[in-house]
Amino acid sequence: MAQSREEETAAGERFTNSVRRNLRQNDPAKAVDAIEMLGQMARQARDVGEPLTWVCSFAPDLADLVVQGPPCLRGLAARTLAQVEPPLNVAVPALTELLHNGDVKLRCAAADSFTLLLQNEMNTLGLVFRPASRSHLVLAASMILPAVRAGLDDGRPEVRRRCLETIGLACAALTRLMDEPVSNEAPSGRRPLQAEYEELRPLLSALRDQGPLLERFLHNDDLETRILTHKALEELGVARGRWLRRCAAQREKIDEKVLGELLHHAVPQLAQELAHPDVRVRRSALDVLEMSGPLALPALPALTQALRDPDRFVRWSAVRTVGKLGPAAAPQTRADLARLLHDPDVELRKAAANALERLQSQTGPRP
Repeated sequence: MAQSREEETAAGERFTNSVRRNLRQNDPAKAVDAIEMLGQMARQARDVGEPLTWVCSFAPDLADLVVQGPPCLRGLAARTLAQVEPPLNVAVPALTELLHNGDVKLRCAAADSFTLLLQNEMNTLGLVFRPASRSHLVLAASMILPAVRAGLDDGRPEVRRRCLETIGLACAALTRLMDEPVSNEAPSGRRPLQAEYEELRPLLSALRDQGPLLERFLHNDDLETRILTHKALEELGVARGRWLRRCAAQREKIDEKVLGELLHHAVPQLAQELAHPDVRVRRSALDVLEMSGPLALPALPALTQALRDPDRFVRWSAVRTVGKLGPAAAPQTRADLARLLHDPDVELRKAAANALERLQSQTGPRP
């Protein structure tokens, strides 16, 4: 039995050395086969919940190919590197260097790999959050966000869009982290929310640093870039709303400023977006304003105009948004909301009635 185990160990070492030689030798065909095999093994292990220890051991070899391999291998190596659960201090520098490459296809591959790396980090959380997996996701997102920032200045829109998708995914990661408790412990055993917030601070700081760039993209001529920016901001609004609800439920007051400031600074431009000729831009801008709650109050004049938009989905979103603004919105919007009670769209009539009811309950009975 001992001999059998020794033989298995020796065979495993020979196989490992063979794969490593194929990665390091100047034979692109063999390298492609080895890289694709590692990617397939990583996917299979992840599907059945097995650790990726063996394939992860090839992360330095893949990173070397990303940085200095033949051009025909670098993109494939980057995407595979993101799949093998690599050490962040190995993967992020290699992908960052590729993001500065002169070949636009390789820059796109680097941006795609950052997204995949972050997505896989999110998938490791599972159904029950543990402190180690939470802290690792915070670390991953806070390292990846500064790295993709260079891609936001890229001259090609396809690179910028991919980097914005990564930022949007980081915002989605924040939503999960803010929304879920660490585990299913009894309330008496849970950490205070302030401790959770402190754990999230590196990620919040990294997102705050993206704020000026996100504001700039609200003016971008590329419509897809603008809409992706809206989606990232919308996710921040979702994260903030869920966090505030948790604070209220647990009767803890946490001074959350970062997300509020990001949304507050974006509101004036989002208000201008409500007059954009493309309905997709108007709709996605309203999604952000609705998730911003009372922070969207400075956009009230534009929202009032949106209540008369020719697109019924824009009108519907504007109604829901107005209903969340608080008492200050009532005088300016009551007449338009009342008019929408007679709209042909039954769902829009319901939304208008709900908004009027909310504003009426917030302001008290009219004299």
